[in-house]
Amino acid sequence: MPLHTAASIGQVSTVESLVKNGINVDSQDDSGFTPLHCAAVNGQGKTVDLLIRCGADVNKATPEGHSPLMIAALGCEPEVLQALISAGADASAVNNDGDSALHAAAQRGNTSVLQVLCEAGAAVDKFNKLGIQPIHFAALNGHMETIKVLISDLGAKVDSLDPSGVSPLLMAIQHGQNDTVSALLEAGADIEISSGEGFGVLHAASVAKSLELLEKLLAAGANVHARSNEGLTPLHGAAQHAFLEGASLLVERGADPDACTTAGLTPLHTAVQHHHGDTVALLVKLGANINVASPQGLTPLQAAVQENMPELVEAILAAKPELNVGNEDGLTALHWAAAYGNAEVVRMLAKAGAEIDVATAEGVTALHVGAQCGQVEALEALIEAGAALPAVNQDKWTALHAAAAAGNADVVTTLLKRGADASLLDSQDRAALDLAKDDSVRQAFKEHAQA
Repeated sequence: MPLHTAASIGQVSTVESLVKNGINVDSQDDSGFTPLHCAAVNGQGKTVDLLIRCGADVNKATPEGHSPLMIAALGCEPEVLQALISAGADASAVNNDGDSALHAAAQRGNTSVLQVLCEAGAAVDKFNKLGIQPIHFAALNGHMETIKVLISDLGAKVDSLDPSGVSPLLMAIQHGQNDTVSALLEAGADIEISSGEGFGVLHAASVAKSLELLEKLLAAGANVHARSNEGLTPLHGAAQHAFLEGASLLVERGADPDACTTAGLTPLHTAVQHHHGDTVALLVKLGANINVASPQGLTPLQAAVQENMPELVEAILAAKPELNVGNEDGLTALHWAAAYGNAEVVRMLAKAGAEIDVATAEGVTALHVGAQCGQVEALEALIEAGAALPAVNQDKWTALHAAAAAGNADVVTTLLKRGADASLLDSQDRAALDLAKDDSVRQAFKEHAQA
C-alpha cells in the first residue's frame, strides 16, 4: 500500500500528496496498521506530525488492539510519543492482552519514553491480563536502566507479584539477568521473597544454573536452607538440573545434602530420578547418605534400579551402599531389577555382593518376581548368579508356580530347562501345571515332559 510504505520511510511529500488525492488516512493494511502506525514504529516524527494534521485517528487500533502509541513505545523516539499524546492519544489504553504502551516500552527497555508515558497518564503498576506489570517485563528481559527508572523515578513497586507469586527479582533470576538482579537488590528487593509454590531466590538461581547469581544472592544473605511448599531446597534444584558447581557451593555454604522433601526424597533421590550420574557421584562426595530411605523405604539404589539405567546403578554402587535393604514391601534393588527385566543390573548387583535369594516377609525372591513379570533374561542372570530354583514363598510357590499362574510360557520353558522341579507342590498341594490357565503354558510343560 503506497501510503503505508511512504509513511514507513518518512517520505513526507509523498504522504501529503497521496492524502490530498483521496487516500484514506486511516486505511489499514493486512496487519491492521494505519499509516500512523507505520510512521510511529519507524520513528518518523515529521510524518507523524503530518498525518495528525491530516486528521489521522491517533487511537485507531489494530485487530489485536495495538494503538499507534503502543507501537511507538517499541521505539526510542520520545518526540513521536509526545506528538501522539499531544494529539489525544490515550496513554492508558491497552491491547487485547491488557498490555499498555508502558508495558511495550518496558519490554523493549526504552527508558527514554517511560517518563513521557507516565506523565500522560500511563499507570506504572498496571497489570495486563496475565497479571504482569511493566517492571516484570523489564526484569525478565534484563533492562537494568529501565528497572531503575521504573522504581526510583516512577514509583513502581519493587516486590510486586504476578499471579504465580513471582516478583521481578525472581523473574530476573529465572532468566539469568545478573545485572538486573543487582539493580533490584540495590533498590531494596526482598531477598526472602518466594513464589506461590514457595520457591525462593536460591531455588531460582539453581534452576537457572547460574553460579554468579548463587554467589551474589548468598553474599546478600539468601537462606541456603529455604524450602518450597513441597520441601524442596535449592540443593534439590541443583540436583535436578545437574548443576554441579552450584551443588558444591550450596553444600559449602551449609546446605544439608540429606534434606528431605515432604515426600521424603533427598537431593540424591532427585539426581537419580533425573538420570544425573555425575550429580549422584558429586553428592556422595559431598557427604550425602547413600542409604537414606524415603518413608516408603525407597533408597537411592532402588530408585536407580527403577529408572532402569545401569550407569546410574553403577554410580550408586561405587559408593558401597547397603545392597539388601528392602522398601516398605520388602522389595530390594534385586527384586526391582528382576521386575524391570534388566539382566545387566542383576549381574551388577550380584557382582557387588547382593544376596541372590533375599526374600520379602512373604518369602518372595527376585526369582519369583522375574518369573511373574515374564523377564526371561533377568531370570537367566539370577540363575547364573546362583538363585535357588526350589525357593518358595509363604504359599510354597516356586518361581515355576509364579510363571505358570501368570501365563508366562517362555519363563516356564526357561525354568524347566534350567532344572526347576515341576513336581513340587504348594500349600494347597498343587503343582505348577495345576495353576496353568493358558494353553501355551500347558504346552510348555508338555513339550518339556516329552523331551
